[in-house]
Amino acid sequence: MENSPSVIAFVGESGSGKTSLLVETAPHLLRVGLRVAALKHTSGDFETSSPAGKDTSRYADAAIPSIGIISDSKFTFSRVHPPSPPSLADTATMYFRDADIVLVEGFKKE
Repeated sequence: MENSPSVIAFVGESGSGKTSLLVETAPHLLRVGLRVAALKHTSGDFETSSPAGKDTSRYADAAIPSIGIISDSKFTFSRVHPPSPPSLADTATMYFRDADIVLVEGFKKE
């Protein structure tokens, strides 16, 4: 793929420290000006609202601005967007290109 990012995988058994190593590495990469994202694979199902203390919450605490979680059946993604949020039209174009229709709740000022 054109313009694909480099990928560094933290692989190991459950409880081996993968998340700790990832969240300790990310601030160093951010500090040197790299655009950092994190993607977590899970073998089970997951809820999109992550309670504090879960791996993805730790990614956010490490100031990683783009975080994805993927399993065999679903994918979710969150992104911090400084300094202001993209418009509804820009958001629909960036993230929902494969949809024929996007149903929106809110955005009453747009």
